[in-house]
Amino acid sequence: MPGGSVDYFVVAVDDSNEVLDYVGLEIQSLDTTGSGGIWKARQDLLRGELKPSYPYGINWRMSAKTILVQMHHKAAAFEALGKRLILVVQDKFLAYIAREFQTDRLQVARDEDPVRFHVYDAVLLGSQLRVVLSDQKSTDMLGVERMLSSGQDPEVLEEEVVARVKAKMPRAIELQIPPN
Repeated sequence: MPGGSVDYFVVAVDDSNEVLDYVGLEIQSLDTTGSGGIWKARQDLLRGELKPSYPYGINWRMSAKTILVQMHHKAAAFEALGKRLILVVQDKFLAYIAREFQTDRLQVARDEDPVRFHVYDAVLLGSQLRVVLSDQKSTDMLGVERMLSSGQDPEVLEEEVVARVKAKMPRAIELQIPPN
């Protein structure tokens, strides 16, 4: 597809295997920070020595930027074809996107919108974790483009920047630049 490969296609076919309809399906995993803890958990699991917790973080912003750029690149093609591009996300991830990006064009799913967000929640039922569809949202290519605009106020005071830089200076490494 123009804009990049699509993770999956869900396809409806007739008895002779002719394609009747399709949608593109994108699934975004979350990037981590401090991934050494995750690798250690993997190694411990393989040895049967899994601990209750391991240090790591979720890089929410990088994950959001990555998938929103992908959706923007692919949305134009799906919009032109009159087909849907569906992003599967966990409810907590969409909540992060709504908090940090401009999602005012994201609305209750409408048939005319080419971009869908299928929102899932992980629910513990007894001793099993289940993935349950909790919401469906939609937008068009302009809505995805708007999401790429940061939802934060772009104004910043130079004094704030300088203060933050100065606070980090004790940890800075001094570089010796040889004269020309």
